[in-house]
Amino acid sequence: MNNILQVLALVVVVVSPSIARAAPVCWFGTKPCFVACSSPPTLTDAEQAVPKLRAEEYGKINWFDQGSAALTTQFFKCAGIQGWRLYGFRVYAIGTIQKAATSWDGLRTVDLTLQDFNGSPAFLTLTGTHYIRAEIVRRVWKKLDFKLVAGEEICVEGELHWDGDQHGFLEIHPSKVTDVQLISAPGPGMDCSKSK
Repeated sequence: MNNILQVLALVVVVVSPSIARAAPVCWFGTKPCFVACSSPPTLTDAEQAVPKLRAEEYGKINWFDQGSAALTTQFFKCAGIQGWRLYGFRVYAIGTIQKAATSWDGLRTVDLTLQDFNGSPAFLTLTGTHYIRAEIVRRVWKKLDFKLVAGEEICVEGELHWDGDQHGFLEIHPSKVTDVQLISAPGPGMDCSKSK
């Protein structure tokens, strides 16, 4: 009987109305991360996010990570288990793609070595190299007129999130095609040169 109740509770969590805006990959909406969230910091603006930028390179996304994402994103991350915390404000980052991989949940994960974070003066005072991840949904990356591959310098804009997975880290979630642009060929809708 306890097992049945636990399964029903999980179903209610997954299909009940979301109290956060849904990540576009989540079929039933997104629950704010509430289990194993890796202590997301409280942030109200981009300046407060600067000290929380990642100082280590991201690990490689292997074939198992890519394949299992079809299930783990829907039934864990979207349900609030090692999921996302949305901060409610947008940021931009300029950097060089370190690596990019597409998972079976439709997300193109792009790890950037940062050159600029939101035009922040505080970013310029950081010592060492810093990184950020962009999670780009299929409806955005499929419409780009360039490939997201290692070595390309891009500007990416979107809502700032905390990802509760792997000790937690900040990431950007672009929502439209103009949110991701090559620095060498910026298009309309974003001024990627503002920090150059």
